[in-house]
Amino acid sequence: MKLQETYILPDHTVGKNLLAELKRVYPLKSLTPVSQRQTSFDSFDWRLYQKGYFLIDQDEDGFQLRKTNTDECWLHTVKAEKDTPQFWWDFPKGKFQKALKDILDVRAVLPLAETIRDLETYRCLNSDSKTVLRLHLEDVSLVQAEGENKSLRHALQIESLRGYESEVDRLKEILDRMGVFPESRPRHFVMAALEAIGKRPFDYSSKIDIKLNPLMSSREAARIIHRHSFDVMCKNEEGMLADIDSEFLHDFRVAVRRTRSALSLVKGVFPQAQVDRFKNDFSYLGRLTNKMRDLDVYLLKRERYRGMLPGNLRPGLDLFFEDLSTQRTEEYKKFVKNVRNGKYKSIMKAWNSFLENNNVPIADCPNAELPVINTAQELIAKRFRKIYREGLAINDLTPEERLHELRIDFKKLRYLIEFFRSLYPAKDIAFIVKKLRRLQGVLGDLNDLFVQQETLNQYLSEISPQRKDAIPLAASIGVLVSALQREKDSVRTHFSETFSGICDKKFAAILELHFGGKATSPLTARSSKKRAIK
Repeated sequence: MKLQETYILPDHTVGKNLLAELKRVYPLKSLTPVSQRQTSFDSFDWRLYQKGYFLIDQDEDGFQLRKTNTDECWLHTVKAEKDTPQFWWDFPKGKFQKALKDILDVRAVLPLAETIRDLETYRCLNSDSKTVLRLHLEDVSLVQAEGENKSLRHALQIESLRGYESEVDRLKEILDRMGVFPESRPRHFVMAALEAIGKRPFDYSSKIDIKLNPLMSSREAARIIHRHSFDVMCKNEEGMLADIDSEFLHDFRVAVRRTRSALSLVKGVFPQAQVDRFKNDFSYLGRLTNKMRDLDVYLLKRERYRGMLPGNLRPGLDLFFEDLSTQRTEEYKKFVKNVRNGKYKSIMKAWNSFLENNNVPIADCPNAELPVINTAQELIAKRFRKIYREGLAINDLTPEERLHELRIDFKKLRYLIEFFRSLYPAKDIAFIVKKLRRLQGVLGDLNDLFVQQETLNQYLSEISPQRKDAIPLAASIGVLVSALQREKDSVRTHFSETFSGICDKKFAAILELHFGGKATSPLTARSSKKRAIK
């Protein structure tokens, strides 16, 4: 069986009239009508849609992953144990759960729209009373919180059967003569529901996607960059306060860090007094979220940590995570209280007003009117020079603090490239970002492992000897710290090899082409530019 065509009808009556006409050609046998109440889901950042799926709750029929272009069921599972499942682990184990895990990771799914789908199915019979086609008359309506349901579409769908493909062509000729034509741009009925409630796929992304004109002023470019980050903060605020999943807080924090970096790195475009004021404000917002994010990171590593310990030590580790969960609950209460107080609101309001104000004085802002391409080139080249200087000095004896400083500089460079990437050829920037991401990943892993060890050692030192479960708890934490040390030693051995990736000739040639010779690696020859860039 294969769904061949979908014909959009003006209303249900046209569909009934159409069936009456078809009865003159085919004997039609109706099947039992089906009415399904369906709720569609996706993550806040549209991860399922990006992969080509909608998650559909078909009430008593369980959940399905359906393809967005054909409505074909890709995977199906029985009803989840929870009435309202949010995460992949809320679904029964199996292929369905694994598919959700691979796509969603730590994100929750949220309801998009609720629809009612009424389906009447008819078998078209030949002279031998054999079924040669199936026709589906579909009515879809949107369930609204108030008032009557809203009709979304009426459609006739043709389903061909193996061995009777020619009947499809015959039916199409009949429909053509009747003035009924196939849908020109097929789309899933959920798309009609989203359109009706004002939602659209990819209306949110934490990634910076802005277009800058190379000749626009640096101030205007900075304002656009800051506006994007502010919008990300605002869009995540509700989910962050509702504690839907950890990514709302994470994306909010990233937007705060981007704002602080842009204020610090893109100098001379706004009055310094205002820059200093907002740097302090966003530093406060960062501190406000630090503890809760740290706890989130540990709680998300629970299964990974358990896998690093032998089975007899895992119960002790479970005690550690019980303590973290309790701390997390208390931190969340404090966090919500702080976010809802006057200081947070005044910071957000003041920053929004500043971004909306086009009359900020130019005096004492030497770079405000400088073309942004000049600013971008200088800032990125300067950061590359610093990274090369610091990175080439790293060896096996370098203290971890120096590696941490290098990681911070890499993060600043990454932010600069995110801010200004639209000014440069996409292919070259993608090549640079890929190389930098690998190195930053190594540095990030080293820092994470260092911080995790510090935190665990601190926790270990605070375990009371009078605690009845002190021995299994301390044993588990001690073994985990040792396991993390071995992992950290292994990761560090990859630094030199990974750093060499940004010292090769092609990388150097791209840097020299776009950011000038001053940004080029000291290990490479400029004469290689033309050859390497091909």
